[in-house]
Amino acid sequence: MHESYRFPEPTKRADRWAVNALQGRLVRWTVAGRLLGLCVAGLLVGCSAFQSVRYHTELHAVQRPERAARWYGDYTLARGETDDGPRHIYEDGLVRMAWLFDNTSMRLDVENKTAYSVRVRLDKGAFRLPSGRRDRLLRGDMSYQERDAPAPPLLIPSAAPMIDQGTSDASVHLLPRSKVDFTAYSGDRDGYGSIDEIIEPTTGTADSAAVRANIGERFSVTLPIETRRGVDNYTFVFEVVGARLPGEDGEEQIVGEVPVED
Repeated sequence: MHESYRFPEPTKRADRWAVNALQGRLVRWTVAGRLLGLCVAGLLVGCSAFQSVRYHTELHAVQRPERAARWYGDYTLARGETDDGPRHIYEDGLVRMAWLFDNTSMRLDVENKTAYSVRVRLDKGAFRLPSGRRDRLLRGDMSYQERDAPAPPLLIPSAAPMIDQGTSDASVHLLPRSKVDFTAYSGDRDGYGSIDEIIEPTTGTADSAAVRANIGERFSVTLPIETRRGVDNYTFVFEVVGARLPGEDGEEQIVGEVPVED
């Protein structure tokens, strides 16, 4: 399922097409510098309200090279509840990564735990869909003009303020390229775009058997993390564990395992 929207052509260099997973659409704003990420985060709050079927995932496993395990020790996986849904948290001696799934993108918050800057090479990363398709990554703050360009890296300053200025964390929304449809500007200088969900179906008329068939499906995000020691690929594997969908009598139907809502 996806929706199409019309938006005007940008006229300033600072304009960006931000991915608004709230409504499965592309929206336009003008914003400067580091405030851009904050605007994306604000737009994405409450995404589930626009999806009749809400899928829930768990961080099933993390794959990393043996040398990363030697350098940064054992890792831990945890889950924390937020107003936007469960956050899945990975942590080792190098980074702390928190993931939030909203079915049109993955929000990633990264904290650097070392004394030196870390760079996540999103241009070399990949999103593997449940179908097995390998997709390149898009950032939620990439512009229309950047739609086919390599995704800029995510730069995380060091945890030592005497070495780097600024905070030791960074945030980004990641999307699989094939799920974002950018069409060319038309003659009247207008543009169109749409976003498909990662897991489908999501419509209110979705058959419960089709929703149930997604339980156990997996998708993954691979992130090359560059440090002074080199580049190591971290692959985060997520599994669909449950869903909420409308019932025939108006009551919510639960399939699989889902978090308890207050």
